[in-house]
Amino acid sequence: MLETSEERVRLLKAGIFGKTIERLYLIGNNFKVVNYSTARSSIKKKKGY
Repeated sequence: MLETSEERVRLLKAGIFGKTIERLYLIGNNFKVVNYSTARSSIKKKKGY
């Protein structure tokens, strides 16, 4: 899901906010946020953590 930049650009052009696209990417690719800060977030793939 959202693997290519073209897919993300299409969503941006459709009026979807960048943060929403980031969330969709994380959820759709089974990422789990383990540490979040506004400057930078650290993420790990879900592997039973």
